[in-house]
Amino acid sequence: MSLAIAIPDRSEIMKWLVDLRDGTVTPERAAEWAAQWLLLDDVPGQHLEVADYGAWDALSALGGADMSGWPDRTLLYGRADFSKWVDDLKTASTAR
Repeated sequence: MSLAIAIPDRSEIMKWLVDLRDGTVTPERAAEWAAQWLLLDDVPGQHLEVADYGAWDALSALGGADMSGWPDRTLLYGRADFSKWVDDLKTASTAR
């Protein structure tokens, strides 16, 4: 028997996206928060319940907010990207 874990709802994910866009949370902190659920997908005996695939896509984006390039370690995503993620979630369908 496996334990089903639901991802955060759309409004909670939106709050994190807006805070990221506005600079009140760092990309590292946002990615760390999202990782709580993204990493559960690989835990034996647990599975994620995804009812809102728009929210899942936004959570996945948040999980990569702190990705950096090589060799200078410059962040790959910035304020314009975060703004797009906010807009994308506002219009995203729940269905796959």
